[in-house]
Amino acid sequence: MYVATRDVMLYYLKKENPWESLKQLGVSSVEIAVDRNLRTYKFPGYEGKVFHLQESKERESLQRRISENKVKICALLMANNFTNKNKEEEIEWIKKVSDVASQLNIETIRIDISAHLKNEEVKPFVNHCSNIIKEVLSSTEKINLGIENHGSLTNKKEIMDALLEEVDSEKLGITLDTGNFYWWGYPLKEVYQIIEHFAPYVKHTHIKNISYPPEKREIKREMGWRYTEYVAPIYQGDIDHSRIISILRKAGYEGDITIEDESLSKFPGSQREEILKKDVKYLQKILK
Repeated sequence: MYVATRDVMLYYLKKENPWESLKQLGVSSVEIAVDRNLRTYKFPGYEGKVFHLQESKERESLQRRISENKVKICALLMANNFTNKNKEEEIEWIKKVSDVASQLNIETIRIDISAHLKNEEVKPFVNHCSNIIKEVLSSTEKINLGIENHGSLTNKKEIMDALLEEVDSEKLGITLDTGNFYWWGYPLKEVYQIIEHFAPYVKHTHIKNISYPPEKREIKREMGWRYTEYVAPIYQGDIDHSRIISILRKAGYEGDITIEDESLSKFPGSQREEILKKDVKYLQKILK
């Protein structure tokens, strides 16, 4: 396993380019978000540079910079909309991103099927999502898809189980967000149990933390309860990432440990770089 970061984290370092930011953090792997037009978002610290990955020259440009700076792209991130009435549009987008990932030697794509649904809508929606994923995987050979446990739906253990069972493919797994099960409202003890349950399916990760009052840690809370108040640096929250990494290692996971510290906006700009560096050192120490 190795420490990586989401591209959006690099905004907080305000360096001349993302490669310098990665060096300053002491990491050499990054997850990059890709939009519906196959563009990266304004690459943090890179003077608004957007790579248009549908164009071969742009892919080559990104690959050249990655190689020159001895950096790895651990995953591409998609913000999907599986409630889109045009199902083919969603399928084609994932297929195109899969093609880009293959050309850039990226193994995993984070996908997201989060939606707010009535109870009677959930089972048909799970079937709908499964059919989309099956069609995508039928035409991709090397790429893994990792559904993030995110929002009101896929943070539910039974929903994620149903998706994995319905698709039944080694190329479908989970982008494990270590903070989101806790955010959803599961007691801390159950968070570890759920992560252990899903550990064999992990393809990619997002690492965050929350520091709830002691009396709230082991009870069921409402979804997202006072998150902006209690979200914490990775090295300070309630979630024991040493324990989680041990669970992942035992399950055979060897991939990225990708920082997504959503607490940074709570701190003055002058402190954010130092907090990120502490996150990195904390995770690197655990991995050693």
